[in-house]
Amino acid sequence: MTEVLAGERKQQSPVKGSLIEIFSSFQGEGGVVRGSCFGRRQIFVRLAGCNLHCIWCDTASSRDVNAPTCRVETVPGSWKFTTTANPVTVDFTIEQILNLSTKDLHSVSLTGGEPTFQEEFFYELTNKLYELEIPIYLETNGYYPQRIEKVAPLISYACVDIKDRSANSVKKGNWEKLVERELTSLSILNNFPAKVFAKLVVTEDTNLNDVQMIANKLREIVIPIVVQPVTPLGGAKAPSAQKLFQITETLAETLPTDLFGLSIQGHKLLKLL
Repeated sequence: MTEVLAGERKQQSPVKGSLIEIFSSFQGEGGVVRGSCFGRRQIFVRLAGCNLHCIWCDTASSRDVNAPTCRVETVPGSWKFTTTANPVTVDFTIEQILNLSTKDLHSVSLTGGEPTFQEEFFYELTNKLYELEIPIYLETNGYYPQRIEKVAPLISYACVDIKDRSANSVKKGNWEKLVERELTSLSILNNFPAKVFAKLVVTEDTNLNDVQMIANKLREIVIPIVVQPVTPLGGAKAPSAQKLFQITETLAETLPTDLFGLSIQGHKLLKLL
């Protein structure tokens, strides 16, 4: 390695990234399975950018990695925000997290979009949180298992979305490859101390054969899964009660009942952020 005199070294620019929002609330998804943080107080850091385009995405504005601004809650639980221009530094993000910390804080949720989409920013932010001994809850679509592997030892909790075929996340014919990536990410996280579970958003058009295939894969790696009824957006049809029963009965053909359950978006029922 070429040595450079101290006076000639160029100061390294701080890593920057684009955020959508930072706020304090309760985790509203997950349910009864191992690894869920349902009902826990969290600070949510929503990173911009996503590689998938699910038709029922309820945070579609977070897909744009070049989002011009992010909003930051000023007082935890107040729903009062200031607006900051993107990109922002990791230090800025950490400062906002510390400002929003409360006595009942359980963990920081890194969500999106897809939090691993901005690779370098995601790495540094995760490492900073770990250094501060703040538990990290990762919500990811699992598309980048290599990126997840780099930070897996630092994660305390993780939810990996397994995308339903009816979400039309990827071009026709690539759905099986997407699921394999998601399952690989689940396996990686499961090899570390992180408490991890899978989330399957379902619609009235969810294919029961696909549910069976997913269950078979999860049985091999002994990872729980929650079934979450879709928010009916983009033409997606919410599942009927009969369809939900069919889905959980299909899971029960393969998985013990303590490895699956329903995830209801509690924050929306309570009209919380």
